[in-house]
Amino acid sequence: MKAPDKKRSEGISTDAQPERGRYVPLARRSSGWVESVPTKPFTYPDADWQKIKASLRLVGIDADVEKVGDHWWTWLDPKTALTTAPQRPLREQLQELAAEYCGRAVYRKQSHSLTPRQEAAEMQEALNWLEPVRAGFALESISKPARAAFDPRLLHFIPETTVACEVLTVIITKLKRRVAKLRAEDSRSPFNARKTHIEYWDKLTLLWQAITANRSRRQRERGLNPFLLACSGPVFPQATSKSRVNDFCKKRGKRG
Repeated sequence: MKAPDKKRSEGISTDAQPERGRYVPLARRSSGWVESVPTKPFTYPDADWQKIKASLRLVGIDADVEKVGDHWWTWLDPKTALTTAPQRPLREQLQELAAEYCGRAVYRKQSHSLTPRQEAAEMQEALNWLEPVRAGFALESISKPARAAFDPRLLHFIPETTVACEVLTVIITKLKRRVAKLRAEDSRSPFNARKTHIEYWDKLTLLWQAITANRSRRQRERGLNPFLLACSGPVFPQATSKSRVNDFCKKRGKRG
């Protein structure tokens, strides 16, 4: 297994705020295997960037000046990371977000990723191991079969501290929410895997809500659709249209 990238690992803290730990974007390929999603650099052409700037200008935001958290979407708590992570230029972060989701789309098209039901089952397996670790936090109290199932190298990364227990609690809580959401999708067919552009729009909406937090509700409602269209058009041209973006906002009750 490839060693974790040092730069990304630096964000994982066992100090004051465990919820701000970061992870490298991963995708489930098959039972027992996890792979990093391959990405290629993405750059918004100037004409497309002007459209994004125009959508933000509607709510009085200068896109060339605005900054957001570095790789905020990879943090355990992306909403918080938008404002607490080291701040980077908005254009840079939008391009890196687009690059990642383009990579995910290609990966899924090649049938490497699991359906929601399959992924829920995989995550449940992870929960089945994590919960005993947290419950009997001193490693000595874990049953021998459970202890034997862990990669010995993994045990070195589970410090026996209260903070580490808090980190596990955050991870387990989020995993349970994710499992519940995936099961609700109730997908049985490999052809019903989640649509990557929808997940991408979810992240863009979270970003929009953060950078327009001090704007009026009316401004946020009117500006979200143009923002999604401007950002997503060059990334997912076939999936992006006014009608689809409108449907996305209506179904999720998202109005900025």
